[in-house]
Amino acid sequence: MVEAATVHEMKAHVALVEAYRWHQISARRQDAALTSRVSGTGLGMNEALLQVDFKENVRYPLSKEETGDEWHAQNKLSLTVFGGFARVPNAQGTRTELYILIISEVLDHDAHMGNMMINEALRLVRSHDRTDWSKVDLLRIRINVLYLVEQHGKGACDRLFGWTRTWLTRFIQQSPVYKIADLLRCYEDGGRDMTARRGVRILNNVFSDLSNATRLSYEISESVDEDMAKRLL
Repeated sequence: MVEAATVHEMKAHVALVEAYRWHQISARRQDAALTSRVSGTGLGMNEALLQVDFKENVRYPLSKEETGDEWHAQNKLSLTVFGGFARVPNAQGTRTELYILIISEVLDHDAHMGNMMINEALRLVRSHDRTDWSKVDLLRIRINVLYLVEQHGKGACDRLFGWTRTWLTRFIQQSPVYKIADLLRCYEDGGRDMTARRGVRILNNVFSDLSNATRLSYEISESVDEDMAKRLL
């Protein structure tokens, strides 16, 4: 009886250790596959790297000084922020980086919602023949889809989300966030400030096909000639 009870209790511990071991193996494998691509050295001229992730939900209302009602409301009200990062090398040895933020009141963070968000990101850049995904000739492009393990491999998206947290902290010192439009304005202000401080060209594009969602995108291009920028657009 004692042996059976011990075996039963240890099963959960063994499963936990095995899960952690597999997590570490997966992290090492994906790090080896992504490091060169993230740095840009492992991407060919006809290749691009795209990483996407869901940010932790932004709870609201938010303000410099919050009332008790606002604090309790944060347990019920939140917004989804989906981030995307794409890197494309160019002939000059530099790279073009594209960051996309999609803000939505849809709170599901599942594969179906992620697919919808990615399609929105692709639709956003579908303004040129080179990025017209319905072209038959482009259907022969090989696409590798990698599902990264939790807490690993998404540094580019984490950097983007770090910017948004900084923007939000600064924004609520001057103005509250009571609705989705306020968060959108926060990101717009933060993007303009980044342009002024870092000399990074940021193009804002706001559109809302759904009545309950607003989307925002930033295109950030560093050391890119105008011809390359036009081709990407």
